[in-house]
Amino acid sequence: MTVVDGSSSSLAPVAAAALGGAVAVTMLVKRRKKSAVAPEPPQKLQVYGFLPLGPDPDSSPFCIKLLTWLKMARIDFDYVPFPSHGMKGSSKGKMPYVYGGPVFADAPVGDSSLIIDALVQSDPKKYDLDAHLSKEERAIGTAFKVMIEESCYWSLIHVRWNGPEFERYTSPFYFGSVPSFLRGMISRKVQGKIRRDLRGQGTGLLDESEILAKWKKEVGALADFLGDTEYLLGSRTSSFDATVYAFLAAVVQGEWRHEICDVVRGYPNLMDYIARMRKEFWPELQEKEGE
Repeated sequence: MTVVDGSSSSLAPVAAAALGGAVAVTMLVKRRKKSAVAPEPPQKLQVYGFLPLGPDPDSSPFCIKLLTWLKMARIDFDYVPFPSHGMKGSSKGKMPYVYGGPVFADAPVGDSSLIIDALVQSDPKKYDLDAHLSKEERAIGTAFKVMIEESCYWSLIHVRWNGPEFERYTSPFYFGSVPSFLRGMISRKVQGKIRRDLRGQGTGLLDESEILAKWKKEVGALADFLGDTEYLLGSRTSSFDATVYAFLAAVVQGEWRHEICDVVRGYPNLMDYIARMRKEFWPELQEKEGE
């Protein structure tokens, strides 16, 4: 993986400042014409993400999922952090999205699952990481993937955006470099939108104890199923491991403090799993983290 405009180890402080300015401009400019990501499609796949964070390639679980899957599939790509793209060209207004390479030369494409499906369909023999799985194993993997992406994810969003951790860590992390006279307005506007999404999905209508109880059941089921196996469905990785690792890592990365984070840390097999995936697919980040 090549990082555009900076290395993963040195990007964090610079990106934080650039992100603040980019967010401020994006939020203040109500109408702007969407521009293409590049005048000509790049020959190498470009992955547009958020920001690297510690031993993981991004702070967004969906970005981590896609980036890790690409590593697993041995597809070369450039990683473009948010300060270098500002979401210009994102067809869905979200990250990650991709552009370039032989599969995505026509236009940028968003949604991590749709991106992965398109790459698999382009060359199943090369990119189907689940070819060795039985129908039953694929069904189990799909069930866990849906649980993690459609339910667990919102508990993570609750931690970051819907409680005291927003003021203590989320807002300073994402908006600390926004000019002080804009910081409160920008951070609250973003938080307000995310809280509306939480309520619309349903998690935002639950109280703290209900969210925690649901989280414990879901993470407990994942930990029980994983047991002492190396990967979700045995001794070989599958595409489902990209999702499981991404969302577990996102819960324990950074400095967010919440009982939801502690639940994951309380399962040794889940923490070993995270460490195993980090070491196997992101060894360069582990080396930099240890420096």
